[in-house]
Parts: sequence; C-alpha cells; structure tokens
Amino acid sequence: MAGASTGQTEAGTNPNGTLNLSSKKIGFSVGGSLKSLSNQELDQELADISSLGIKWLRIDIGWDLVQPVDNGQYDWTSTDRIVLAARKYNLQLLPVLAYAPEWARQPACKTNFVCAPADNAAFANFAQQVVRRYTPMGVNTWEIWNEPNNNSFWLPQPDAAAYVELLKATYTAIKQVNPNATVLSGGLSPAENISGHIAPRDFLTAMYQDGARNYFDALSYHPFSYPVLPDDVTAWSSWSQMSDLDPSIRSIMVANGDGNKQVWATEYGTPSGGASNLNETLQALSFKQALEQMGNKPWLGAMFFHTYRDSPGDPNQATNDFGIIRTDGSRKPAYGELQNMLHQQ
Repeated sequence: MAGASTGQTEAGTNPNGTLNLSSKKIGFSVGGSLKSLSNQELDQELADISSLGIKWLRIDIGWDLVQPVDNGQYDWTSTDRIVLAARKYNLQLLPVLAYAPEWARQPACKTNFVCAPADNAAFANFAQQVVRRYTPMGVNTWEIWNEPNNNSFWLPQPDAAAYVELLKATYTAIKQVNPNATVLSGGLSPAENISGHIAPRDFLTAMYQDGARNYFDALSYHPFSYPVLPDDVTAWSSWSQMSDLDPSIRSIMVANGDGNKQVWATEYGTPSGGASNLNETLQALSFKQALEQMGNKPWLGAMFFHTYRDSPGDPNQATNDFGIIRTDGSRKPAYGELQNMLHQQ
C-alpha cells in the first residue's frame, strides 16, 4: 500500500485476514438532510443504515433552527425527533454545533447563515443548552462548527484566531455541563490558500499558535482525495496531507504535543458521477482503501462517509452524487462494499 504513515504500528487485519476495525467509529455524515424526512422515511433510512453495521451519524444542530428569534426560547422539535430516532437504532450521534441565527451574526455578513457569531459567549450558551438537553439522551460527542478554514462555511473570512476564540468559549461551556464529553474541533476542509480559503495544514498550525491545544479532545478533518484514491500519494490530496506528506496534519499535531489525540475523519467520500473521471466503481474502491488504511492508523479513530443518499438535483454535478444510495433508493456498488467490509468484523 502506498504511503506508509507516521504511527502505523498496529496490524490492520485479524489473523484470519479480515480487516480489524473493531475499535474504530464508522458512520455517515448526513448534515441536515434528516430533518426533511417524514417519520416513516426517517425510520426506514436509519433502519437501513443500522443494518449495514454503521454505529454513528454526524448531524447538524443549527443554532439558526433551534433559536431563530432572540427571545430566549428554544425549539427542540426537529432535533428531538432525530435524536430519539437514532437512539431507537442504537446509533451514536456526533452533532455539529454551528450556524448563527440572523440576530446573532456579525454585521459584515448578517444575511448569510455561515456568518460567524457576533458574540462567542452567546454561541457557547447555545452549545451549553444543547449539551444539557441531549447528554441525558446519550449524546456525549460534539463538533464545534464545520470547515472554519473555508469561506463557504465561515464568513466574513476564515480566521484561525477568531475560530480558536469561539472554540475556547464553547469547549469550556460544554465541559461545565459534561466534563466527560468529547469535543472535536471543526472539521478542516480540503483547501488551498486562494479565494478566501486557508489550507488545512496552515490553519491547524495557526490554531496551535493561537492557543487551541487545550480546547479540543480530537481533531476533526476532511481527507477527501477524489478523483485519486487514498493509496495514491499526491500533494493536493487531503488524504495524503493527513499523514503521508511532510509536514502533515498528523506531524503538526505531534510537533505540538498532541500525539496522543486522535484524528476523526468526519467527512470522507467520493462522488460517483458529475465528471468523466468519477464513477461508481471508483467510489466503491475509495471506500475499501479508506477503511483498509484506517485499520493501519491507530491514531485515526473515526471515519464518517459523506453521505448516505444522493442529493436531488443535477446528476452532472458531482456534489449531488456522494451517496451510496441513489435518489430512487437503489444501491450503488459502494453500498455492497461497505456492507461486506463492516460485516467482516
């Protein structure tokens, strides 16, 4: 397998040759897609996900949906439904706490839901209320924002120092409610230092310089590699940047005294169409290689595949084709690949 990684000391297979992922967290990252499903559709989707051998779901809990009006009132209706349904199927949740309501956004980007909060203490209070409500329902793991190094998810512009201040306030607030909670940093997206983005290795370095080390329990990272595969070491591949290159996400953590912390790949996937070099065979193989490499990386604690079902819309747009289920409910080859690998355990 190409690209041996720092810390690759554990065997990835059992003595009988099957893959050993028993200590890993495998899930789907489904964002806010579940809230639009009927109760019957939600039940069917979670039942199928559970039958695959999946144990985790990464979902959004948006401040903008829970507290759209600045009146101190919280509307838990939508999130309660999803949390209780996941519990029914023994699915652990990784909620992403993000997205300020308009009344709580910075003035420079007030009309956009990815605008950073104007007041970190207000966001931390929201997080504290969420944790207080859902810890008794078995939710103990939280991610603070999504892709803060990317101006598609953090406006007015990505800023590591600003994000670290939000992380510090929120981490502290969560631990006051549940000292045993696991708090993840916001998943770093693949990016180059252009068009308002900050490359993940640069952003992580800046996070450490700004004092983030004591304010996250695991690092959330998005190691997309398409159209190449995880085994293909390539300078621009976020999978390669995770541990195969120098410096890497992993080496930066080690250099800053965080070698004992895990990386959680909270979004990984390959679209099955939308470009001539993308297809369903490549998608299935990327799942297989990602899990095989995961078995040999003791520090890679979790893998959340993006995503379960294709998005409606133009099938020629790769962003709509990340699912292992097509929009009509039929299964792609990646579904069978994932099912086979998980049922080897």
